[in-house]
This record gives sequence, structure tokens and C-alpha cells, in this order.
Amino acid sequence: VRRARSSDIYMTARYLQCFLTRDALSSENLSQAARIGQWLGSQMNSNGGFASSTDTAVAIEAMSTFQQLTYNKDGTNTVNIKFGDTQVHQFNVDNDNRLLLQRAPLPTLPGVYTADVNGTGCVYLQTKLSYNIELANTETSFTLNISTSPETCENGALAKINISISVSYTGSRNSTNMAIMDVKLLSGYRPDDSTLRELMTKGIISRYETSPPGHCVFYFEKIGHNIISFFFGVEQTTVVENLQPSSAKMYDYYEIDEFGYKEYTSPCSRPSGTA
Repeated sequence: VRRARSSDIYMTARYLQCFLTRDALSSENLSQAARIGQWLGSQMNSNGGFASSTDTAVAIEAMSTFQQLTYNKDGTNTVNIKFGDTQVHQFNVDNDNRLLLQRAPLPTLPGVYTADVNGTGCVYLQTKLSYNIELANTETSFTLNISTSPETCENGALAKINISISVSYTGSRNSTNMAIMDVKLLSGYRPDDSTLRELMTKGIISRYETSPPGHCVFYFEKIGHNIISFFFGVEQTTVVENLQPSSAKMYDYYEIDEFGYKEYTSPCSRPSGTA
């Protein structure tokens, strides 16, 4: 299922919430609401959330309202998971465990699995597959450039490095919604808090976070087509040999398919004479 935009999830959940507040709901109305709820459920991620915290709160509220209207204390379901003709797991869902999250690993990947459901009431079944992919220096909706200075490295290490960034929005809209830039720091370095506070004082960013450890996360009210340029400093805490490249990712908070990605290196990792 292709992930929908956060705004689409938000509006659909709001519609479902309003639809369910009618004074009298017929069985046809509930069937329509079930189809809407099914679509919302297909957009839920493996952690129980959606595209953003805003649409997650609204979608869960709408689905909870639907559950209250269709709740049947006598509902009982059996879900059999099969790999070919072989049953690999059976889930039993009744009133006693209906709020319990049940999980089971799939023994063979890749593979074709089927789920047979028998009983009355509703169950929510989701599969989760996690894997890592290597991102190229990609610019889908943002032009993102990042560099480090000074350009030369003395004795194989630098106590302080400035990270310079420029970014602009290249998408179809005039500007983004709230945008986030996640800069993964070079190993062995921590941010210089004074330079981060200066970015807020100048109004370049609306706020910043230095968690999770090893990251600087910058929040922007919006990014337009004009280039925004700034820099911040990092300080060395541990000497790391063979320092590997790090990266920065820029994305629209509500339209996460719009993003830009760029790698950068330490001056100590660059061949002599390169910028």
C-alpha cells in the first residue's frame, strides 16, 4: 500500500470523526465507515502511528470512535497464518485479549503467506518487514549542500569544525509546511551550543534538538525557493581514526516523501587539495 500524505490522512480521519457523530447511523453508514477505517488502518505504521504526530492523534481518535460504535463483547476470531499448505501460527482474539498486541515471526523470507480469518467481529492484522537501504545523495524536493571548514587538517585531527549548510525548496508548491533537517554529526564530535543558540537568535531556525545523541535536528517554519544558508560549530570530544562520512536529511514534516539527502566529510578525511 502506497503511503498517503499526512494531510490526506488527517482530512480522512476528520471526515470519519464527523461522519460518526450523526444522530442515527444505519448499517449502510457503518459499512461505509468501516471502509474508511480500513483505509486508515492500511496507513498505520508498525509502531501504531501514522505519517506525523498530528495525523496520528486524529486518526487514532476517529478509529477509537468507530470501535466504540461497533464493539461486540461476544466477538471471537481465529486467525491462521499459513506458508503454502503449512500452518505457521494461530492467533485467537476474544473479549479477554482484544486489547493485547500479539506477534509472531515469519519463519521463511522471502515467501508467500496467507491469513484465514474465522469468527465474528473485527481484527486488525499487519505485517512488518524491516531492511536497510543505502541512500544516494538525493535531491527530490530540496537542493541541499553541506561542507566543512577549515579546509586543511593539522596532525590528523581538528578540535573544532564549522559545518556550513545551504538549502532551498524545489518542489511544486511556493513553500513547504514545517520542515526538519536532521544532521548526523561526525563521530567523536558534539555540537557547539553557542552557535546553535545564535541560529535561533537570528531567526534562521525556530528551534533545535541535540537528541538522539550524535544528531542536530533543526526545525524551520517553512522553506521556500530562496536559498537559506547558515553554519554551526562542532567540537571534538574523542579522537576517531579513519573518520567516515556523515549525512544530513531535509524533509517536509507533513509531506515526508519530499526530502533531500546529502553526505559530507571531515576535512581530515578529504584527500589533500579537495574542498
